[in-house]
Amino acid sequence: MMLNPATQPKPDWNEFTQYLRDHPGTFVLLRNGYYVKPVFEPAEDEHCVDGFGDDNHRWNTDGTSITSDDFDMMELEKA
Repeated sequence: MMLNPATQPKPDWNEFTQYLRDHPGTFVLLRNGYYVKPVFEPAEDEHCVDGFGDDNHRWNTDGTSITSDDFDMMELEKA
């Protein structure tokens, strides 16, 4: 099976996720309309990767959800 690279998350930081990493407690609007406060979670060891999480969700460092497109990060609620 070969997957189209355009449909896969990019493991790269971007301006959006760098801001979120540097400003913990920031509310983020998800694609499904819910607001959450993702927290940066550094990789625990060489077998893990950096990402974001909360009690119910996990995200890649580019803001895409690991579980479902419905939970992709869409907007930051800046103070």
